[in-house]
Amino acid sequence: MTMTTTVEPRTGEGTAHMDILVTESNGGTASEAVADLEAAGHRVHRCHAPSAPAFPCLGLVSGCPLEDGTIDLVVAARDHVRPTATPTEDGVTCGLRRGIPVAVVGQPLMNPFEPFGAVAVTGDLVSACERIARSRRGAYEEVAIATVRQSLAYEDIPSDRVAVSVERIDGRLRVEVKVPVEVPEPVRQHLAVRVVGRLREYDRHVAGIDIGVADLGDAT
Repeated sequence: MTMTTTVEPRTGEGTAHMDILVTESNGGTASEAVADLEAAGHRVHRCHAPSAPAFPCLGLVSGCPLEDGTIDLVVAARDHVRPTATPTEDGVTCGLRRGIPVAVVGQPLMNPFEPFGAVAVTGDLVSACERIARSRRGAYEEVAIATVRQSLAYEDIPSDRVAVSVERIDGRLRVEVKVPVEVPEPVRQHLAVRVVGRLREYDRHVAGIDIGVADLGDAT
């Protein structure tokens, strides 16, 4: 038994191309990364126009690329070992606060973003960014699985055999919940609504949430 629900309306079908916010520790540091990402078909957004001062950011004068919730990844291009963020890396902080994954390229040593989940990129930039952006979201999964277990416990259904995966793709959360086959459809519907509500509380910036509830052992 599989149930799939799109909880919030779509604004269009997703593509393989991503929206990536690129920051740089100094002017020009991100030039190569931007060229590689754009050559691969990804859409690059910036917090600051090249060679512009650190203040004001574009969000204060024209529009913040993070506001519409469609940024899939933040890339922090760094040119030296720096244990603190530079003023032009303010977009990394904003991205982390919104739960967006961060990839550090160039010089990743001693970067201040690592304790908050930023991933150092080695090897091919484009493939690494695509992998990081589409990786499972552990913190979101913890929120979702706790909600599933609470919902099942409320119905006196054993909650030890459940599984949840959460990905963020095209600005939306894709949630898959696996429960024992004996869980009835009304309970599945109820826990799906509760999971979406809790994830929306956890990340109010996400563009939308799609959730599916299936039997443990299903391939779908």
